[in-house]
Amino acid sequence: LQTGNPRIFRREAEQRGLNTAVHLLLDVSGSMSGAPITLARQACFAVAKALENIKGVNPAVTVFPATASTSSVFPIMRHGQKVPDSFDINASGGTPLDAAMWWVMQTMLPLREQRNIILIITDGVPDSTHAARLALNMAQKLGFEVYGVGIRDDHIAQLLPQTSRVINDLPDLAPTMLGLLHNALVQGGAS
Repeated sequence: LQTGNPRIFRREAEQRGLNTAVHLLLDVSGSMSGAPITLARQACFAVAKALENIKGVNPAVTVFPATASTSSVFPIMRHGQKVPDSFDINASGGTPLDAAMWWVMQTMLPLREQRNIILIITDGVPDSTHAARLALNMAQKLGFEVYGVGIRDDHIAQLLPQTSRVINDLPDLAPTMLGLLHNALVQGGAS
C-alpha cells in the first residue's frame, strides 16, 4: 500500500453490508393464551438476542393488541435499544394486524437502514382481512420486506403467499423464524 501499487490485491470487489432494520411483530391475541404465548415470547426473545449480535442489523419487537384501550400495539423493544432481560407479555384481545402494520411502518420509515424487514408472527385471522391486505400492500409499495409465520393457522399464507411459513408444532417456531430471517438477510428472499 505504501508503494501505491494497486496490484497487491487479488481482485477488486464490493461487498454490501447488511444495514437492515428488522421488526418482529407478534400477535398476542386471546387465542395465543397458554403454551403458544409462552413459546412465542421465548422465540421472539431468542431471535431478538441473535439479531442484536449481528453487525448491521437493528432489531425491534412489538406486540399487538396492546392491553391499553388507547393503542393496538405495544413496543417491547424499539429500534436502537438493547434487548430487555425478558419479554413479559400476556395474551388477550383481538388481532388488529392492520393497525399494527401501520404503526410499525410509521416507526421504521425514519430509520437510516437501507432495508426494512417486518416479520409477523400470528395464529389466526386479522380483525379485518381487507384492511390488513391494504396495509401489507402499502408496506410492499414502500419497499418493506414483509414475512410471516402462522402458528397452527394458514391465514398468513393467504396474505403473504410467497413470504410466509406455517408451523403446526410450537417447537418449530424459533427455527422457522430464524430460517426466514436468515434467508431474507443472507440470500435476499424467503426461499
